[in-house]
Amino acid sequence: MKMNEVNTTPPLIHVRIKAGAFPCLLYHSQDDLSQLPTVPKVMSLRSNVRKVHTARLGLNCQSLDDNVVYQMKVYDPKITLGLSQFCVTFTSYDETIDGTDSNTMRSTWMDDETPSARGTHLTKEIIVKAISWLRGRDHNSIPQEYESEADALKAYFEILNEVIPSVEGLEGLQHTVSFIDNHDWSDDSKKDGDDVLKALRQCTLSTNNSEYDETDVVKLARFARRFLYKHVAKQTRIVAHVVDGLHRLTAVECLLIGYQEPENSVRSYVEHAAFALQVVAMVPNEQHLSLDANYDAQVKAISAKCQESFGKGQPHRKKEFFASMLRDLDSRCRCEMEPPFFFSDDRNLDTPDIHETIGKFAKVIIDVICDPLNHNLRTMVPKMKINEKGDPGWNSLFKKSPKKSTKKSTKKSTKKSTKKSTKKSTKKPTKKGDADSAGSQSEGEDAIISTETDGWYSFKWMDATMTLPHFITLHGDKICNKSRYGPNIDAEVFELVQVLLWSRISMEAYKNLLNCFHGNTESSEVTPLTASDGSGDKTNDWVSGIVDVIGTSVYFMFRVHMGHQPGLDQPKKEELLMRLIECAIGPTTAFFTEHGLDPRPPGWFLLVQHKMADERLIEKAISEILQDRHNKYLDLDDVVKNISNDFVKKYTPKLQKDYLSFIRVAYALHLQSRIVNTTKGLSTTKSSEELCITEVDLTNPKMLFLDDTQRTWTASIKEYVTYLAPGCFSRDKVDEMVVALTRKLIQSRTYMPKFNTSVSRHSCCDLLDENELYTTTFSCLQELNNEVFVNDLLAIREDLPDNDTRRDDINRLLTYFNTVFEGIVEEGMEQAAV
Repeated sequence: MKMNEVNTTPPLIHVRIKAGAFPCLLYHSQDDLSQLPTVPKVMSLRSNVRKVHTARLGLNCQSLDDNVVYQMKVYDPKITLGLSQFCVTFTSYDETIDGTDSNTMRSTWMDDETPSARGTHLTKEIIVKAISWLRGRDHNSIPQEYESEADALKAYFEILNEVIPSVEGLEGLQHTVSFIDNHDWSDDSKKDGDDVLKALRQCTLSTNNSEYDETDVVKLARFARRFLYKHVAKQTRIVAHVVDGLHRLTAVECLLIGYQEPENSVRSYVEHAAFALQVVAMVPNEQHLSLDANYDAQVKAISAKCQESFGKGQPHRKKEFFASMLRDLDSRCRCEMEPPFFFSDDRNLDTPDIHETIGKFAKVIIDVICDPLNHNLRTMVPKMKINEKGDPGWNSLFKKSPKKSTKKSTKKSTKKSTKKSTKKSTKKPTKKGDADSAGSQSEGEDAIISTETDGWYSFKWMDATMTLPHFITLHGDKICNKSRYGPNIDAEVFELVQVLLWSRISMEAYKNLLNCFHGNTESSEVTPLTASDGSGDKTNDWVSGIVDVIGTSVYFMFRVHMGHQPGLDQPKKEELLMRLIECAIGPTTAFFTEHGLDPRPPGWFLLVQHKMADERLIEKAISEILQDRHNKYLDLDDVVKNISNDFVKKYTPKLQKDYLSFIRVAYALHLQSRIVNTTKGLSTTKSSEELCITEVDLTNPKMLFLDDTQRTWTASIKEYVTYLAPGCFSRDKVDEMVVALTRKLIQSRTYMPKFNTSVSRHSCCDLLDENELYTTTFSCLQELNNEVFVNDLLAIREDLPDNDTRRDDINRLLTYFNTVFEGIVEEGMEQAAV
């Protein structure tokens, strides 16, 4: 799709602008010319779906393949700049700032920079004055008349290409001196101008040019460019806002000003400066920029469409989509909800019915996600199953349905009783094993998957089935399984609505989430291995990590708080959940923002990776599982040796290779083991004495960090990684931790049936003498005891008519499987806590 086919109100013009002149169209907020050049600090309208990712420009990133500046250096500009168009919108500006104005210009990459200007209508009068200024004081031609802003802007670009100095060699420096001398500059630029002119004249007017070698001339050229780029747009009051191509345009400016260039480099990149960029320029008028025109949303939709159409650079991903949704929801809530947050500035909850208020926010969230204006933005997440606005499935994402009683069903006919009980058990036997794994205060999976209209609106995170330990119990190391929140819930959509709902808790929660998804750290102690994510898988895992770490932290801290005040009613529980979520958002978003998509792991993780591939530790974990089961038939040593090869590297490849996935699992199991006592049947929360807690303030809860010599624990992943993880996986403890983690994974619902089958296969010779038929049959049944077989049976049942007797046959078969194998699985689950 070409840009002139994009449906937008502002007129479009196609122009060519030299790459060396284009930075003169950007509003540079600051650049200390006395310091080494860095990534340009540019202010812009929110016209691009994402911010500049500085790691992609080589800032604190290990991989050169992802470095766009490096690519500019090694490839011909026809490849890096000429294969596609750039989309830009043009305005003027003034420096009257209103923080609520949608046209406020903000940094393209820094999160904490104070806005200093706002976009305004670019009139013909402004453009004509800019043309006159560009021509210089010595030009006496009569100003030309133009029919429209677009025509005037075309003329401006032609003159800009003509008069901006190429700054090449001594002749280029002399041209630059003439250009600066022949133009009037504002007082703000006076000091920079004097410094540049002094340096250039010393070189160009020197009677002995041999004092300046080629390196000196190139450095002076970069110095001169930085002055022009910093001040020309402020003089002309014509400002560009990049809609598509932000990273490449930033990279070419970095190249021309000498960012990360070696000290003795003599490359001036003249061929890049002279290259004519193909630019599609939008020229909004005053009506487009008005408060009710929603120009911001229109331009972001174009940005998303450009990325989909041209497929260049790095596609917009879920991270940018979440950021756009957060901003759109905030704007909508400020118009439609009063107040726009649950908590006011004084931290009070001012709502008569908390469930009703959650429902109101839920309605606005659904409206924003399903808004036709966001159709193009949803191309960033093509696999996300976003239903129509009226679909009843939205209820399951926000509502908690009452726990259904099973007492009545036992009194009804066998047919109905079997049907109900099977429906519960075939979702993988959850009641006992999962409660032991993630805590027993679960409302059951019915609380998550219900699409009925009854129930109440809730934050839902008091449910153990929504925690990482439960995901591990069900799916092993595949903790991002799409059905982890329930078989009828798309995990990606659930994550989106939860993040949006969390952002309505308070202004602080909203800012932390927005900075995480839209922000960019200027510097960090963590070095990314790569800034690239071609498939989008790293971004998906990163988003999932934020949601499940917050949810897991909140669930376990909710248990701690409820242990101190168990008699809270449902509204008070919801308030407590909100306060805990707000507390968890801060450290969690800080951790994931700092680490990025693919961080270089700390040194201690290299030891963990080595140990997770250690066959001896795998055998130890298998041996402990077999001993726990007290299998009298087995010669444990022979069985362990026979089956160990089946398990080495089988259950931990994701955790072994991916540091962020490993730390999520380790942190979740740390919380579980510190807070929960796992026993036969239902688990219990440890006492206050065991947790080293004297009192808990329910009105101002915190993610606790307790430093006790024997029982150090934290509910903040940032503190866990900083203070506890290095010690937990130190050389003298890592074997024990890896064995415990391996046991946890093997005993998951994904792997335990395979484990049982493998044990039976290798021990079959010991059992044949006693009952060959039983052994063979049982081994075959174990082969079928897996998620795929159960799901296939469920699918067949759903396709049958309600009155088909085969539905009862399938129900009975599933019930028998659960009866036969649930005990085996749950016996292993009793040892699941790390």
